[in-house]
Amino acid sequence: MNLEFSNLYSIYMLIFGLVVGSFLNVIIIRLPKTLKVIWANSNKCTDLTSDNFSIYKNMLWKGRSKCSHCNSVIRAQDNIPILSYLLLRGICPKCKNKISIQYPIVETITGGCFFILFFIAETMLQWGILALFFSFLIVLFTIDINEMILPDILTIPLLWIGLLINISGYFVKLDDAVIGAFLGYAILWSIFWLFKLITGKIGMGYGDFKYMSALGAWLGWQSIPSILLIASILGITFGIVASRKSSKKSLQFPFGPFLSIAGGILIIVNLNDTFSFADLSNL
Repeated sequence: MNLEFSNLYSIYMLIFGLVVGSFLNVIIIRLPKTLKVIWANSNKCTDLTSDNFSIYKNMLWKGRSKCSHCNSVIRAQDNIPILSYLLLRGICPKCKNKISIQYPIVETITGGCFFILFFIAETMLQWGILALFFSFLIVLFTIDINEMILPDILTIPLLWIGLLINISGYFVKLDDAVIGAFLGYAILWSIFWLFKLITGKIGMGYGDFKYMSALGAWLGWQSIPSILLIASILGITFGIVASRKSSKKSLQFPFGPFLSIAGGILIIVNLNDTFSFADLSNL
């Protein structure tokens, strides 16, 4: 363990991650709804015009959380990460419908990531940067599963943040980050058009190109083959298993979640000289 803090701080990071996970759930649920309203009113234009910004502000950031079934406002005591879900037994106290299992899962994963990153990071600054990166991964992972979209409002900032962080070579050299951003987009773009020319079908969306570009900006061009390999193996494995369980001849599933997993694995592998799972046994 490289951080000069007691093990108590790792518990603080876990609790903080649970709270952040609750906030990520708000983004995961509200952002797609907000985008659909904007697309319906502006012919799928995602530019932040004054009208669109007003929609973002009102739908995404204002208003308390509500039950997705009965639309009743969730009380503060029923909004405690994980604990409230367990106490309520996963059932809304008003309408008695089931609360989505997504809420405690996202909170648990976020808390777990923040906890483990505490042992990986060399400094609190690095921990904060890694926590931000994994927060993006978790949100994009879940939104793509739910809606099969990777919103520009998430992938483009992730790209620019990666380039800004690597100006000083924080994870990789800046030129490697820039080349990574270019190749990440170009490779998936080429695969997209090659697949379309051969089969006449669309195999992935433009959001995947931008997401891969963002990962390239964070991890450099050297990591792109590994990211594609891991994501492809996961995607093929999932496709085989899902096709055997589904009666549909043509099965569609998002590629973004596999990119999220690959990006998370690679950034940890790149920092593996500062981390050992034996550190966790010292708690």
